[in-house]
Amino acid sequence: TLNVRGMRKQHLQRNIGPNNQSNFYTWLRQTDSSILALQELGFDPPGPTAIQQQTFNQILKCNDAVWTGHCALLIRDPSLSITSSSTFLNGRVITASVKSSSSPFEATFCV
Repeated sequence: TLNVRGMRKQHLQRNIGPNNQSNFYTWLRQTDSSILALQELGFDPPGPTAIQQQTFNQILKCNDAVWTGHCALLIRDPSLSITSSSTFLNGRVITASVKSSSSPFEATFCV
């Protein structure tokens, strides 16, 4: 079963970190979502650095992800991967194609 969720969370950069144990981030790490779309992240331009993205991916248990200063598409199911992605409107919109290695599934998502 594929579980897709979307969430608006302002100022992710200010609230998340390896030692942050807030209820929201604990829930986010433990949720069973296969794909998670986050909006209104509030990063300073041009968005999270490669190191920040790597840290967030580890904390949020992501196998693959696309990050901008405004939104993110997080792939948490190990059988899924992003095959292509584009960003529009200064990073306010992400489109991505996602494919499964374990079933004949392919879809395009827009965040």
